[in-house]
Formats: sequence, structure tokens, C-alpha cells
Amino acid sequence: MMFFRVLLSIVSLMTSLRGFHVFSCDENCADKPVFTPFRLVVNFGDPTSAKCLVCQHTCPNELYGLENSVGNATINGTTILWKVDSLTEWDTSPMCYYTGDDNNQCCSTLPVTVYQPPKNVSFSFLNHAGSMTAGHLYTLQCHVQEVAPVGNLNVTFYRGQTELGRLQSNNTEKTPVNETFTLDITPSKEDDGGQYWCEAKLDLGPEGPQPPPVVESGKLTATVYYEPQLKGSTHPDLITVTEGDRLQLNCSAVGNPSPSYNWTLPSASGSPFSGDILTIESVTSVDEGQYICSVHNTLGTVPMKFNVVIQGLQLTTATPNRSTSNLLIHRFTMCLMLLFFALVYENCADKPVFTPSRLVVKFGDPTSAKCLVCQHACLNELFGLENSVGVRTKNGTTISWEVDSLTEWDIDPILCYYTGDDANQCCSILPITVYQPPKNVSFSFLNQAGSMTAGHPYTLQCHVQEVAPVGNLNVTFYRGQTELRRLQSNNAEYTPVNETFTLVITPSKEDNGGQYWCEAKLDLGPEGPQPPPVVESGKLTVTVNSSAYSNSCSTLIYSFGMCFMLLVFALV
Repeated sequence: MMFFRVLLSIVSLMTSLRGFHVFSCDENCADKPVFTPFRLVVNFGDPTSAKCLVCQHTCPNELYGLENSVGNATINGTTILWKVDSLTEWDTSPMCYYTGDDNNQCCSTLPVTVYQPPKNVSFSFLNHAGSMTAGHLYTLQCHVQEVAPVGNLNVTFYRGQTELGRLQSNNTEKTPVNETFTLDITPSKEDDGGQYWCEAKLDLGPEGPQPPPVVESGKLTATVYYEPQLKGSTHPDLITVTEGDRLQLNCSAVGNPSPSYNWTLPSASGSPFSGDILTIESVTSVDEGQYICSVHNTLGTVPMKFNVVIQGLQLTTATPNRSTSNLLIHRFTMCLMLLFFALVYENCADKPVFTPSRLVVKFGDPTSAKCLVCQHACLNELFGLENSVGVRTKNGTTISWEVDSLTEWDIDPILCYYTGDDANQCCSILPITVYQPPKNVSFSFLNQAGSMTAGHPYTLQCHVQEVAPVGNLNVTFYRGQTELRRLQSNNAEYTPVNETFTLVITPSKEDNGGQYWCEAKLDLGPEGPQPPPVVESGKLTVTVNSSAYSNSCSTLIYSFGMCFMLLVFALV
């Protein structure tokens, strides 16, 4: 009897120990319990299960078990099976444990992620409806409803099939929540007609459903307004057309709203053309000049200019006022000398280098340059700099040249040289241009005062005073803001000269009241002053009378008719 009482006490103790709760647990012990699978990802309400092998080797005693807030645990030796028919708790983590002989507990926790895909995903623009304007800032928003856990949600914004941005929440809530994701965009004209939408993907890792649950929003088609943009390139060069041929100018553009077109003819007046292509079937001299196409919509206006020249206009340039024979002789001598240096001295490999490589100096201004005689080590001290003006200073193999006031128009070349061990010389020449902007520019009509008659030729003249070098001068004739022609002198004089440029025109009645003038620009290249010096003439307003040709012609026709009638009567 006593034996059975002792046995019953032992069984009762074992049962109470198996129901023992874990208060302090070491998850870093050597022989810790192992769950299979080691992690669970369960859709809310679905069944699930896992097994725990309490001891990898032999358990020291029977003091082990599984703590769980939901489901049932079944012990089979040192293996415990945990099973749930329907997991409806969002936060649960079963723990498997055992107690060693030293009374320390060893345990493992089974991570359980309970998830719910988004119930709904919707897309919209924040505080905006209707069309958008290119270049303005807008906010896209993607609203996701009842998703868990939201920290595993990836939201991607799209335009068409192009990914715009991918966002993730930093919310650690485990139960279902609603969350809105936003993305700022700045649309362009290419986005007009594009479809915007978003996608919500619940990515739960390799233990989660594969592929991950994805819910897409509906798509919104965007209307983007943008100012006109020309389809073709601008036309900086002249467009030359033979008189009598067809002229067609294309000003096609895209825009939203659709652009309108206004054309301004060379006479600076409006035209009946309102489309993107202007066509004149048979051009005459009055069609020469600048055409301006203004493309506009509610967001802006873009101009496009065409400079048209009609072949057949006569162009003359006045003969220079002074003889250039001495100048030509001097230039010929200089050219021979430069050619000599180029052929004999400038073909060496390690030639001197001037900084800057070219000088453009206003008459009377100071100037300077440096010459590095040898790029590498000079072989000897036989080097120097030849100069007709200014002073030079040596510093090692660098020679500095300075002029306080350059007052020579045709300065001899500045020559930097050295002599090699083979007695051959190597040199470089510094080109120098001395200039003076026009002192004055005046405009007039040659041998003409008062009103003009439409259809008759007249000669414009632009008189430029004291400019050098005149070969770098560009003279442009204008009617209003329309460029008529650009001329350049063939005079090789390098000292200041006066020169007159002429242009023959045939005015039409549309030119009545127009202002004629000219502009002189001294363009000396990238080393010259920027922008180049420009001097404008005054403007002359012209009066153009209609041609008397039509009245005279009518009179002649009438006279011819009368004569014909009298001849008929005489014969009959």
C-alpha cells in the first residue's frame, strides 16, 4: 500500500512539472530546442502547425514542455507537436523549453507572422483634379486598406510600365491598418496621356506565399498642359530662293492645348496665314526679309524666325577711299617672312609656346604675353624673344613681354626662339590684331531724297567712319527689325579707314512708313571683346508711293482701242 502511495505522488509531481511555466529562459544554451519549420508565416484564420525537438541529444530529465497561448500541444517522447485549426491571434510566439540538472532553463521561440493581404488599393492625386501643367509639382497618393503587417508592405508608383518610386512603411503595427503612401512628381510634356497607378506587394520572405500577394490600384490617365515646342530646328542661316520659285516655311510645333500660329511678314505687318506652314507660290523681291512665326497657347509663346533672300538683288560695295598699293607690298613682305619661319623654324617638335596664343588689342591699350621657350629642358642658353615694341623680361626659360600702350597698327611679329645643339633654330610667332571700333555710322539713300515709288530700284548706303581692321567689319541693313542683307568688306587695310557699304532694294507699297537703318559690328573672334562692338546708325522713315504703271497702262489700252476702232471705220 505504501508503495502505491509513493508512486502516485511521483506521477502527480511529474504532471505538475510538465505544466510548469517558464519565467526565466536562456536562448543561448548549447543544446537548445529546435522548431521545424524554424519560422511560420500564416494567413489570418488559416490552420498551422510546427514540431519542437526539445533536446538534440538525451534530455537530462522530464522537465520540459511548450508554452502557447493558442492551439494544442501534443508530447511524443522529446518531440512536441503544436497545432492550430484557425490562427486568429495577430501576435503569438510559442516557446519550447526544458530544465537542466542545474535548474537552468533552455528554450527556443518560434517566430510566427500572421498576415493579411490588402483588402483594397486606390490611387489619386493629393488635392488636385483635372489637367496638370508641365514643370509644376504634384503629389501622387496610394491608399492601402486593412493590411498586416504593414512593415512588410512595398508600395510602387508607376507611369505606364515605368517605375517612378518604391516606398515602405516604418509602422511596426502587427494588426491590420490603413496607410497612405505619397510621392512627389514634376510631369513633363512626355507624360501627357500617361497612366498613373500604384501596386501594393506584401513581401513576407521565402517562408511567405510565393509569389507575394500583389494588389493593384486603378489607373488614372493624365492630361499635361505644356507650352509650344517646335518640331524642327531654328534657321540661323539664310534661306535663298530664286525669284519666281515657290517658298515654303515650316513652323510646326506641338503643345497642349494645341498651339495657334501667327505670321509676321518682312514688311512687319500681319499676314492671312494662320497655319503651321506658310507657302508663297511665286516669290518676288518684295518677299525678301525676315519672317516671324509666333506659336502660342495659353501657357506661352515661342517665336521662330526665317531669313529669306531672293536671288537677283544687286549688291555693290564702295571702293575704298585710299590707295592700298603700299599696304599690299608690306603685306606681301610680311607673308613671305612668316612663310619662311613656318617652313624653316616652326616644324620642330618642342617649339616655344605663347600664352595667350593670340592677342587682340584695342589701339592705345596695354597688353602682355608670356613665352615658355622649351616645354622640356632647354639644351643651352641660346634663346630669346624678338620684339619691335614693348619690353621683355627673362625668368629661367620663360620670357614675359609687356607694352604699356600699343600704338602701332601693323606691329611686326613677336618671335620667340631657341637654338638647338644642332645649330638649328626653333621658333613660334605671336599673332597680334590691333583694332578700333567705328567712330560713327550713318545711313542714307544714294542720290535720293523724299518719297520713293514702289517697284523702282533704290540704293541704301551705310557709311562707317574710322574703323580698323575693316576686314573684320560686318554691316547689316535693316527694315524695321527685319534683316535685309549682311555685308563684309574685302579691304585689307589694317589702319582706321572710312568705308561705305551699299545695297540695292526695290520697295513695295507694304514698305510705306518703314524705318531703314544699318548696324556695324566689329567681330574679332573669340579672343576679341565679347560681345563684339556694335554701332547703329539713325533710322530713316520712308514714304513709298504706289506705282503709276497701272494708270499709264490703262491709258495706253484705251488709246489703242480707240485707234483700232477708227482704223475699222476707215476700212469699212
